[in-house]
Order: sequence, then C-alpha cells, then structure tokens
Amino acid sequence: MLSMREHVAKCGELARQTAQDARTTAKTWYDRNARVRDFDEGDQVLVLLPVSGKPLLAKYQGSYKIVRKLGPVDYLVAMPDKRKTERTCHVNMLKPYVHRNLTVTSQFVTSEHNYPVSTICVLQPSPDNQLKVDGLMPQQRSELQNVLSEFTDTFSNDPGKTTFTKHVQPGTRPIKLPPYRVNNEKATVMKKELDDMLKMGVIEPSSSP
Repeated sequence: MLSMREHVAKCGELARQTAQDARTTAKTWYDRNARVRDFDEGDQVLVLLPVSGKPLLAKYQGSYKIVRKLGPVDYLVAMPDKRKTERTCHVNMLKPYVHRNLTVTSQFVTSEHNYPVSTICVLQPSPDNQLKVDGLMPQQRSELQNVLSEFTDTFSNDPGKTTFTKHVQPGTRPIKLPPYRVNNEKATVMKKELDDMLKMGVIEPSSSP
C-alpha cells in the first residue's frame, strides 16, 4: 500500500512538471512574435466586439476612450453608444486609433453617356497636419497631387477596362463555381456592386450554361 502511494505521488509530480514544461514552451513560442502594448488614460482605441445581430462575428469598432488601467493587461474602456457604457477589455482586444486630420476632395470624370467612370480623391493636409502625410515634403505633396489630377483615369476608385490583355484565352475551360447562399447583408452589397459594374460596362449579362 505504501509503495502504491509513493508511485501515485511520483506520477502526480511528473504530470505537474510535464504540464509546466508545456506551458513554458508555449509561452516561449508565443512571446517570439508578441509585442508589448500599453495605453494611457484618455487614449483613443478600437475595440474588438461582436457584430450586432451576429454573435459569432467580430470586428474592431470605435473609437472609444480608455478610462483607466485596471491591471497589467486589463483596461476600462468607455463605450457611450453601447448598452453597457463601460467595459473591461483585455489588451489583445484593443488597438490604437489613428486620427487622420486630412481633407478629402473628389473629382469626377464622366463618359460620353454622362456616367461617372472615374473618381479621384486628393488628400490635402490640414493646417495642423502639415508634416504628417507619409513623410512627404510640401513640394512632394504638391507634385503628387498634380500627378493624381493629371491621370485621373488611371488613379480611379472604380474598376476600368483594358485592351492590352484578355482575361480568358480561347480554348480555356470556363470558370464556374457551384451556387451557395450568402446572408442578406452581403447579398445586398454584392447586388449593388454588380449593378454598378453593369452600368460601367465592366461586365455584361451572360446566359451561358
């Protein structure tokens, strides 16, 4: 009986030591790519939260303000637009919010059918952000804006067409996928994108099998 107890005690000690070694190994591998993140009171952050109506999906939302630091990795975050106005969040759920003090102006180029086929957005630095546009000097920013304005048909937010290559070469097997369901939100976005591409002439209806 005494020998059995000693054997069980040794097995328990061996199991605890093995578990500790496994935790140490896992921590070592995780820390190789880990980065220390720290926030101060009043910092603006984005918070990884579940999507409303879709509890299995999550995305970064915000910006929200750090109220105070509760521990080495825990923060109290103010969320005035949520039902719970203050939440405790782990640092892994937070990332800094970057303020962009830029003024965006748009220019539209219309086709012969009076449909806007090109949109160019020129970022102009505000007076309090003169030196924070990708590290460019004022002359360089001016030259960049001139190039973007001159070649609006190239630097466009809308898809275009080219005659220099063909998407599908003759004799290529048709690309086809089995139909599958998508949620209503995604289906609405897809329908809008298809309608826009049809209006621009980028795609055309097909009745092929």
